[in-house]
Amino acid sequence: MTARRGAVDPPTGGGAGAPTGGGAAGAVARPPRANRLDRVRPRRLDDSLLAASVPDSPPDAEGKRALFSASGAASSPPAFGSVTVECSACGERTVLAAGQALRAAVPSVHLPLLRRDYPSWMRCPACGLRTWVRLAIQL
Repeated sequence: MTARRGAVDPPTGGGAGAPTGGGAAGAVARPPRANRLDRVRPRRLDDSLLAASVPDSPPDAEGKRALFSASGAASSPPAFGSVTVECSACGERTVLAAGQALRAAVPSVHLPLLRRDYPSWMRCPACGLRTWVRLAIQL
């Protein structure tokens, strides 16, 4: 009989992947796998590595806070076209993009001739209260 092109014969007992119970001559017996990750070496903790990982001094409580917070002196000036909102109630200064400031300013009342210090009545983005605020556009 002729073999068809592309046909694969089923494996016969004698290869490296053959079952061990068949008793075929020349079959290679594999030990059973303990788990699925048996090729990953287990971790060994050396005493030198363990001693190096334990710090001698207490952890720096301000380190992470110093990396991820902006201080007043190190912060950069607001970007061109941004709006700074300063609240009279909470005293916070919030920098908003032009679109965000437009959304925050609707609805609002602006009385620059009657109230010189905080001329705009709108919701503060920092505290969420409707209060008098000062707006400054960065040009």
